[in-house]
Amino acid sequence: MRKIHTEHSQDVMCGWTKLEVLHEKNKSLSTLKKEAGEQTRCGRELLSQLVWEMYQISLKAEEEPIQVGVSGKPYLREHEDIFFNISHSGEYVACVVADVPVGIDIQHHAEGRIEKIANKILSPSEMLQFEQEGRSAESFYHFWTKKESYLKFTGEGISCELDQLLYEKCRFYDLNLWNEYTVKICTPDDWEGKIIVKEVELSR
Repeated sequence: MRKIHTEHSQDVMCGWTKLEVLHEKNKSLSTLKKEAGEQTRCGRELLSQLVWEMYQISLKAEEEPIQVGVSGKPYLREHEDIFFNISHSGEYVACVVADVPVGIDIQHHAEGRIEKIANKILSPSEMLQFEQEGRSAESFYHFWTKKESYLKFTGEGISCELDQLLYEKCRFYDLNLWNEYTVKICTPDDWEGKIIVKEVELSR
């Protein structure tokens, strides 16, 4: 099916929705599986709605529209010129859709293992900035979402240690959507559109 360019076709459309999750530390395996299934369902529903809004294409009319490439990056089987990415954390799921490669990462500010992870993934310059900013959760998740969104943007997987990761030909955008969350989008450095953010109501 040929995509129809709408007024937003040159933009990055970011849709998000809030999940119903249990706020407890030790969740049962069945609860975790149920929540993971709901995250996947909501992510695909967001994708379907955004693709329809931007290109007038119904993914629901296609058989297995989402495929996974060799590197693990998902793509639309019949529309390889439409790019998307999905992320979820805590109570939220978000999806971005665009005419250009794009990556998004959401992270809820969990305090648990920040110090241990930071020592493994931050470069010397990032670690210095992390320390100057008081080793805060906000600072740590700034770097974490930057790395994750970049890897999802390139779709090449982890080819080096995260503390050696170089950011090439890209640009980052921060979305301040919710308290205690960091959201970052990565696009090509020469992309000149705008980011449209909207809450999407999904059927439950």
